[in-house]
Amino acid sequence: MLLLGPDFTEDDERRTTTLMNDEVMVLLSAAVEKGTAEETARQTLDFLRKISGGGDNDVLRAATAEIRNMLVSGEYRMKDQEVRKLHPFEVAQLANLIATEASVEEVVSWIPSLDDLDEAELEDVLGHVAEAKSRLQ
Repeated sequence: MLLLGPDFTEDDERRTTTLMNDEVMVLLSAAVEKGTAEETARQTLDFLRKISGGGDNDVLRAATAEIRNMLVSGEYRMKDQEVRKLHPFEVAQLANLIATEASVEEVVSWIPSLDDLDEAELEDVLGHVAEAKSRLQ
């Protein structure tokens, strides 16, 4: 079960958008190009480029949109055979954790709320995210 604070409520007026590292990188790149970024933002951008492998911003946007759309629109089978959608926080965390390969056990240790998903279902999700991310290399 995923328990988050009031900033992650379903209330549209209060909803906080959880961004993927790649989305943050695109936003910071734009701020740096405009000359409006502080030194901390530039350092954060450098770090994000290092862990993401860099890449073209257009390719990055396309891959990120593909990952987000796939994860947000999907309905995932749980161990008890119920079906649920991923929470936006889980979507961002999955995309942030997966470089090219990650085991189900590793992902569940970092995102415990995914432990209720069927293992085969989670393996499929990880494969799709890793495939989209591999195009960024």
